[in-house]
Amino acid sequence: MDVEGNLRDRSEQKVEKRHRGKLYLLSEVSAWEDKGTGLVSIIAADEGKRLIVRDENSDVLLHDRPVLPNDDCYRLQGEGAAKSILVWEDVGLEKDCALSFQDAESAQEIFSELCGEKAKRLLPFPEVEHLPELARALTFVLPSQKEALANECLDERFIAALRQAFHTAEDSHNPQDLMLLWRIARGVFMLANHALTRRYMRHDIFEDTMGMLEFDEGLPEDRRICHRQVLKVAVRFKQVLSFQDAELLERIHLNYRLQYLKDYALARVLDDAALASLTQLVIMNNNFLLDYLRQNDALLSQLFDGLKNKDMQSLLFLQDACRLAKTMPPSERKLLYEKMMQHQLFSVLQQFLTEEPEPKDGTEGPVPRHMAMEVLALSTLSDASHLRRYLLGGQKEVPAFLGNLICLLLADPDHGVQSQVADVLQLVMDPSQVAPKSRAAFLDALYSYGVLEFISKPLIDL
Repeated sequence: MDVEGNLRDRSEQKVEKRHRGKLYLLSEVSAWEDKGTGLVSIIAADEGKRLIVRDENSDVLLHDRPVLPNDDCYRLQGEGAAKSILVWEDVGLEKDCALSFQDAESAQEIFSELCGEKAKRLLPFPEVEHLPELARALTFVLPSQKEALANECLDERFIAALRQAFHTAEDSHNPQDLMLLWRIARGVFMLANHALTRRYMRHDIFEDTMGMLEFDEGLPEDRRICHRQVLKVAVRFKQVLSFQDAELLERIHLNYRLQYLKDYALARVLDDAALASLTQLVIMNNNFLLDYLRQNDALLSQLFDGLKNKDMQSLLFLQDACRLAKTMPPSERKLLYEKMMQHQLFSVLQQFLTEEPEPKDGTEGPVPRHMAMEVLALSTLSDASHLRRYLLGGQKEVPAFLGNLICLLLADPDHGVQSQVADVLQLVMDPSQVAPKSRAAFLDALYSYGVLEFISKPLIDL
């Protein structure tokens, strides 16, 4: 009778829960070798705790090693709250080991049991009685603690408890707790963690997050902004293009919330690190959205179809896209404008550059020719060769295009628009920017369009 085996089985049966994970060992050539998938548990033995991994199908022992006495050996890895990989160095085996768990909760439970006190939370749970302590902890944060605190704030149980505390405080009209919750919400964003910021501004919880930020202790009550009212009622989302991707639409909404958070809700209290983090996150999202637009021919066709029909919303969309493209890496911005050239950007803008009568009702609004001129200026500042090639292409609308530009230069009441036209013409007409072999042909083309006569006419008329 295998007494030792029976005793061992009984010891393992005392474990309440075992967790599924894949075991890896680092080879001599620094490559992770898959040793199999099994059930992970920690058992108590005479010599101390042991970390056990048994094959999930055959029950073969894949790993049986004593828990290392130095708890700093064990580390959790992963992105944001989803830290599902446990890594450590086993001195006895002289190997680096890793366990990739099926879920982050299993990884956290094993890590907590391995590390004991070290794995305990740094933050108190956001229950009403703990709000003062939590607010202090998130107000005075050491740089070395930011990542750990951000991971704790990403815990879904923490988020649910925080939202419940806010609902309780708001329903009971408790100004002291609401002020503490404002400090906590501010502290969350001051951790300057991208994953944390995105999570707290996602569609399912952003209303509660913005609700907490409404109770700014640094402002009198009559000057506080109802952020939820602004984002849910005052602001209306106009969908110019038919985005079918739900995740992309969420990213668009998320980016607006992040911009609002940076420019309004937290503008008064952001430090340099938090401001830089929010700005970088907005730019990253903008670049992602513009790159998605560039790669989606159907959306671009839809946009330019609207422009050809003189749709103002399409022109506003194009203007915003070109403004945001200024923050893109030059190589990606170049690809975006090249796609626009394939859709005849300059020919489309031509119809907006003509003079327009003032609105009959006397109201002020965006002037299409000014918007089109800004798009043209941004495109030319990015790469003047596109417009130069268009002018040399011989299209029949080119003389009218140049004539409209010069009319804006000479007669538009907006001096900013006149400056934009001057910059565009200077960039396009600069002979030093044209290849020597093409320079003569380019100048001949400009002269044939009567550009100099247009520009000098006011002087001749004096």
